[in-house]
Amino acid sequence: MGQALIAGRKRWHLLPSVTALRDELYEVLRAKGGIGTHEEVIQAILAAHPSELDEPARTQMASVATRAAFEAEKHQKQPRYDEYRSGGRIFLSASAELKAYAFRLGHAADRLAEQDPLPTPARVLETLRRVPPAPEVPDCPPPGDSRLPHLAVAAAENATLSSRLEIYPRGLAPDRALAQAQNALFGGTLTVEEVRNRVRSRYPEAAPLPDHPELEKLIQRLGLELKWNPAAADGKGAYEPTYRESPSVSTSEPAPQRYSTRTTPTPPIGVDPKVAEARALEDKLQYCARQGAFLVLSVEAPFIRAAEDELKKRFPVSLCNLDEVFLTSLRQHAEQRGADWNVILRADDADAQSPDWRKLQRVVDECLPDVEQSLRSRDTTRLVVNPGLLARYDRMDLLARVADEVGRTGGIHGLWVLVPANDQTSLPTLNQKAIPITNAAQHARLTETWITNRHRAAGVKN
Repeated sequence: MGQALIAGRKRWHLLPSVTALRDELYEVLRAKGGIGTHEEVIQAILAAHPSELDEPARTQMASVATRAAFEAEKHQKQPRYDEYRSGGRIFLSASAELKAYAFRLGHAADRLAEQDPLPTPARVLETLRRVPPAPEVPDCPPPGDSRLPHLAVAAAENATLSSRLEIYPRGLAPDRALAQAQNALFGGTLTVEEVRNRVRSRYPEAAPLPDHPELEKLIQRLGLELKWNPAAADGKGAYEPTYRESPSVSTSEPAPQRYSTRTTPTPPIGVDPKVAEARALEDKLQYCARQGAFLVLSVEAPFIRAAEDELKKRFPVSLCNLDEVFLTSLRQHAEQRGADWNVILRADDADAQSPDWRKLQRVVDECLPDVEQSLRSRDTTRLVVNPGLLARYDRMDLLARVADEVGRTGGIHGLWVLVPANDQTSLPTLNQKAIPITNAAQHARLTETWITNRHRAAGVKN
């Protein structure tokens, strides 16, 4: 076996296709901070080279190709990466010190997963940053903030990662999973399976929720605003909200009971309905500015600049031009890689299945910590404008991750995202991609009446 492997390395390192794959593996590892699990590397290769095979043959062949490239790399005088095993886990790493660092992160993740309530994403990142890092590898950036949680759970024994980058234990108890995911249960009538799907989408490795009526008992014990209606869902039965939709503001802090502020102004007789609507919107924005909240503010495209000016003038917000932040970071990381900016621009215009587009996405991944940091402010509400690149690069989950920290202890004060309105749907979208909100109260439509201040003008004739 050993002789055959040595002979294979000699042949494989001469093949141009294997040489290209060896270089690609190194780029994958560089984008992941110099270290990745065998599964992560295989998935990256599959994403870059789609296969027509069905599973499990698809993954098996990707594993074979990856293994051949890795073995060919070992034939070089100075291999850029090596394989490290620990129990059932296999890592490809640019150094042995990075492997040891990954396992230090894994131990920290296991300790975080034991906490109750679960630590916030900000607390997770703060804890992982304190783990002593590995010595830097030349030409290989260290793992960034967006990489740390993924690397930590990859090396952990029992910890795993939620869709919001919370670290939680595998087999998370149903009551804890339901309490943590309660903000995902807004939006009308929900069958048992829909409740399960929403909780599972956030905590995919939690223990399954029970069926009705045990689930209803759990909902009642947690104080969630849902009640079983046996006649709902065409007689199959479903949970319906007991709260009344209004311009409420809720935080994402997991607690047995959801607290909200509801403002439902009753306009006096004769008041222009548009003015009354603008006054209700004003009350909501004033409250959100004081207390802190995550809001998606949509407005008709011709009024978006006027809306931005009005928000900056009248509310204590700090502006974040997200496209500007993204492009600045993209330029910096491109320069660090020695990439020509015109090549980056051509890659941005390439087909989503092309190698150039996939290489660009690796640079985008390196920019995400800068972009995410620009959204954070503990003292004031951050007003985000021009967030289009988040949608273009399919990174909308970053908004959800940051929004989840609004109102939490040690989190951020507030986050408002200004986007053009889309009249084809009641939910806010950006470049035809849904903006992640957990309930209708997190979306407000800015009207021309509000922008022109008719609701605040003195002596309005009604």
